[in-house]
Amino acid sequence: VDEAQDNSEAQSALLHDLFTAGDQPVMCQRFGDPNQAIFNFVGDEGATTRPFPDDMVKKDLPNSHRFGQKIADLADPLGIIPYKLVGQGPKEPLASGKPEAVHTVFLFGDDSAQNVLDAYADLLIDTFSEQELLGGSFVAVGQIHRPPEAEQNDKHPRHVGHYWPNYDSELSKIDPKPQSFVQYVLAGQGKAATAGEAHPAVEKIAAGILRLAGMAEGGTTLRRRRHNHRQVMSLLEESADARSHYLDVLANLALSRNTLSRETWDERWREIVRSVGEAVANATLSGEDVNSFLDWKDNAGSLVSPSDAPKSSDNTYHYPKDGPKVHIRVGSIHSVKGETHTATLVLETFWYDHNLENTVPWLTGSKSGAESAGTRQSTRLKLHYVAMTRPTHLLCLAMKRSTFENGDGELDQNSIGALERHGWQVKAI
Repeated sequence: VDEAQDNSEAQSALLHDLFTAGDQPVMCQRFGDPNQAIFNFVGDEGATTRPFPDDMVKKDLPNSHRFGQKIADLADPLGIIPYKLVGQGPKEPLASGKPEAVHTVFLFGDDSAQNVLDAYADLLIDTFSEQELLGGSFVAVGQIHRPPEAEQNDKHPRHVGHYWPNYDSELSKIDPKPQSFVQYVLAGQGKAATAGEAHPAVEKIAAGILRLAGMAEGGTTLRRRRHNHRQVMSLLEESADARSHYLDVLANLALSRNTLSRETWDERWREIVRSVGEAVANATLSGEDVNSFLDWKDNAGSLVSPSDAPKSSDNTYHYPKDGPKVHIRVGSIHSVKGETHTATLVLETFWYDHNLENTVPWLTGSKSGAESAGTRQSTRLKLHYVAMTRPTHLLCLAMKRSTFENGDGELDQNSIGALERHGWQVKAI
């Protein structure tokens, strides 16, 4: 059983009943990392009758073949129970011949959070060869990736969107359920780009049509089927015009994957999509919920004019914009658990307090472990331990400059020195 630290009591009991209950001889092996137990259930902190690990029979495996000793030393203090990680990776050295890159802390000012991804991309270009950039996995993640219900400007940066206004938190889910039809289109286009075929975009757009049709009062009751597109086509058999409009939507937004702007949506597609939805539902679509679903929704975390910040179709940051050399996937820490990256950037976000700022003693190595820490700090440490153990070659952090300033507003050299002595390169941007 892998990721055993995330088993709830119900899951643990089910696994026991299925595989180990009874008199037949069974060997059950469970693998996991208690320091990465970040999927707690509401009211359930994990298995209690068959907890993991079982101290009576556990075997510690502190060796990592993902990363080298430098990343091991930087990440290990954040473990609730430090394992004294031994880095025995990565499998492939850099083209430069070095086993690892220079792990970096970017310090940004109050008005320069949106420069962080560019600075990270420049470091990637300086560090990796063209072939490594082409075949590598480059990621930027934060603990909080969703904006609050009402934007609050007093705790920047609060969430991932403060680094990149085009970031769309709905698209970060493995199978996102967007809040507007436009987001269905963008999610589908992102999945299609990853898969290299149009089918995911067709299915996602069809799902948006079916959701829209389901908002009709007194319309046809829709029983969802496995294939969204087939269902829409079947429901449009008696409506040639609507069927033609639907296929036009797919041709432009799924097959050609044309960029969708606010102008083209409002002037061309919005009412066409409404008419298709009405034909599917066999009823008029009106009301606040329908209008809201068909509205163009600007990113709530945007710091610039909505017209200047079209949404990303797949939450991938391309740099430079003209002739990109590097592609950075942006998301939440939860979304990358279990993954392996060539390079990972961990972004400062706000959860009761600024997260990385509250882990400085662990980031400098002056503290290690947190068995007696409160629930909030333990959660914060676990999440950032997960994030910091993703990369094979390069680990970066983005932190507020003010975290390391003295009373005169200058960088405190003792604090910067503590970071550098622990193995970080510090870059102010």
